[in-house]
Amino acid sequence: RSTISALSTLSRLLAAYCSGGDGSVKQLSIAKVYECEAILFCIESTPSDALPEYQAVLHTIFAQICQLSTRHCAVRRAAMRVIAYHCAVLNGTEAMFGNLCTYVLSGLGETALQTESVRALLDMCHKFVRSLSSTQTATQLTQLLLRVYEEKSVALRAKDELMLLEAVTVLLDRDDGHGDDARLDIGECVQRLLLKHRRVLHALLTVADASQRQETQHRDALYHAMNCVSCVFKHLVVVRHAHDDDDTADVSGALLRELWPELRFILLHYSEHEGIMEKTTRVIKHVMRNSCSDGGSNWFAQQREFAMEVLQLMTDL
Repeated sequence: RSTISALSTLSRLLAAYCSGGDGSVKQLSIAKVYECEAILFCIESTPSDALPEYQAVLHTIFAQICQLSTRHCAVRRAAMRVIAYHCAVLNGTEAMFGNLCTYVLSGLGETALQTESVRALLDMCHKFVRSLSSTQTATQLTQLLLRVYEEKSVALRAKDELMLLEAVTVLLDRDDGHGDDARLDIGECVQRLLLKHRRVLHALLTVADASQRQETQHRDALYHAMNCVSCVFKHLVVVRHAHDDDDTADVSGALLRELWPELRFILLHYSEHEGIMEKTTRVIKHVMRNSCSDGGSNWFAQQREFAMEVLQLMTDL
């Protein structure tokens, strides 16, 4: 009860910084910005609670956040941290989720807000997406974030790109159990996620001069590309194409076979670069784990010849 009382008090304080009912935006002085940021920090620091009263107060606070001025980075960063920490209470409230998603996405275009923005998106996807009652809503959200990744990832820092990539993959990996009508073609979506990185791999691995492969810039670019590829495979536990007549079609396994020429080249020519090798071998590890998970098709057992080629090369390294 003390938690609910504290949140209620903080909500009343936060109301003073929200825009008016006529849509006007309040201009805050530096002192007021610090005050608003402090209130949001206190809200973020309040422990979670499963009581309905707690959820009701948080819903009020989320609505207030959407009415805060967007002209102050300090306020927006603090608000996004509140969303990231407390978003589990949304519990299937799709309209509020949409409003908060719009608020968070607005930060991707500003360098000072990108990290908080993608972290909040990632937490929202992890904590909220499985409570979605509508397959159509989940599909629309997935399509939205997939487009955002394709358009915005080039301007993101490496760590921020990885978080956004994970968020999209978590959405693709959901098991909603509502049938195939509204589902996405997971294989096609993953191909879109990997397209940018496959182009980078092709450009890097077709360098004729072996000395260029030793340059720091080349190795860093290759490491980041493989880190992103590994991230997709790590979080893509789902094993079946949504629209495939063959229920045993393994998305991860099929993608591994398609990527194998690039992976094989890396394993053979970059063995002295520990980070690159680690990310490359992790792709194979993730496929083996996912393929043999509950409900999996054990793709390696079905593709023994290719599996033996992969494992033989790994053994000979």
